Amino acid sequence: MGGGASADRKYVLRAVDTVDSLASESADSQARNATRSRKNTAIYPGAEASQDTFDYNEVKLRPSNRRGSSNGIPTDEDMRKKSPLSRANSKFDAASSKSEHGGTQILTPMASQRGGLQSVPSAKNLLPLAAPAPLAAQQSSSRLARANSMSVSRSNNSSTICSVNYPWLLKSANLQGQSLSDFELGRVIGRGLMGTVRIAKNKNNKYLVFKAVRKEYIVKHHDQRHVQNEKDILRAINCSFCVKLFGTFQDKTNIYYALEFCPGGELFQRLGKKKSFALDEAKFYLSEVFVALEHVQELGFVYRDLKPENVILDEEGHCKLVDFGFSTPCANNETKLHTLCGTPAYLSPEQLDGKFTNGYTRVVDWWSYGVLIYELLTGKTPFCHGHNETHYEIFLRILNKKIYFPWGFDSTAKDLVMKLCHAKLDARLCSALAIKCHPFYTMPWDSVANRKLLPPFVPRIKEDGDIHYFKSYALPPKESLEDDNRYGYFDF
Repeated sequence: MGGGASADRKYVLRAVDTVDSLASESADSQARNATRSRKNTAIYPGAEASQDTFDYNEVKLRPSNRRGSSNGIPTDEDMRKKSPLSRANSKFDAASSKSEHGGTQILTPMASQRGGLQSVPSAKNLLPLAAPAPLAAQQSSSRLARANSMSVSRSNNSSTICSVNYPWLLKSANLQGQSLSDFELGRVIGRGLMGTVRIAKNKNNKYLVFKAVRKEYIVKHHDQRHVQNEKDILRAINCSFCVKLFGTFQDKTNIYYALEFCPGGELFQRLGKKKSFALDEAKFYLSEVFVALEHVQELGFVYRDLKPENVILDEEGHCKLVDFGFSTPCANNETKLHTLCGTPAYLSPEQLDGKFTNGYTRVVDWWSYGVLIYELLTGKTPFCHGHNETHYEIFLRILNKKIYFPWGFDSTAKDLVMKLCHAKLDARLCSALAIKCHPFYTMPWDSVANRKLLPPFVPRIKEDGDIHYFKSYALPPKESLEDDNRYGYFDF
């Protein structure tokens, strides 16, 4: 989702983003945003980099929201033996889903040390580990609530699923047979050149968001293919760390994606408030983003727009990957692509130097992932050193392929970043299997995939349809009637 359109940050929201971060920022956050270490512009998906010549000044730009198992993957048992989870001071103790006995299974440091899950007779007996006395009751209640919120409740309509702790929050739905008139559109929580994102609720007061893309923009910029790609991948996704698509609609001026509402705001907003994440906190977010990115590639797509603005937090504090407008089919690491798109600070050398590399593959997602690791741990990207830098300056620094690590940067994180962002493509970490086995990751991967790790931050939801983590925009102007039939019906 896109970042806010602050004048300090010198960029605007790109419309294919699903939601925008809107919580008011502190003075420190505003100062940090004013000195963000990269220019925040996404390159037009339709701007092809020539195979013969490449002129940075002629590339079309558009404003954007910002700048030991058999397969080699460690099992839970392997990881527990060496994981910080086995120590009592671990931050990654977590409550899991209900057991068959009606109690709750808890992944605790002591349980990890024994190599198994500790079965607790009842959820009400959960106690925090080594918590200070004044905070014990509060932490126990918080963990119990998070464990219960992993469940879902079905309404009378078997195709509709809502959160247990937040029954107003729609988690799954089949909107076939419904129309736009069945929903009440509320405030705008995201805005860009292509359209808007608005909170909405159905006739049963269940909340979701509607992402509207203007047909005028699609036709003008020949974006039909990207609109179709976004719908295809959203329909194919089946991952708890990717936003869910409930359905699509259209009227005479817009097409609409009905999407899952994640009330926790952007990861970028969270990073802006903290300036940088502690190692364990960064590992939590990075591991969930990795699972989402791996799933996208397993489906045969390349994402091409990984950055903190496109990771939002759900009601429990878990990550959701959003904005698949730049995604496109890419079957394997050999399939070549040539469209220059993405955010400059996250582009790989082969994307920028197409005349020598003859295109790029889906490996570019892992380059961006390496940049994300660096950013979450330092608060800035490795190739952009100021908000006033031009795209040309950023591109040259990427092509020089030099990364400077600040003092105290974790050694395993440094090794992983250097291998993901290696100058030579054939020496780069290019597969999910190889990345999973890197010593930077200390948590069991199946516990990550099953959402068993406790998030370091849980949003405070104050009311039904709470949007206080998002900035509110004025409603879009109504389209004139004379334009109503200009673009007709889109077959997508």
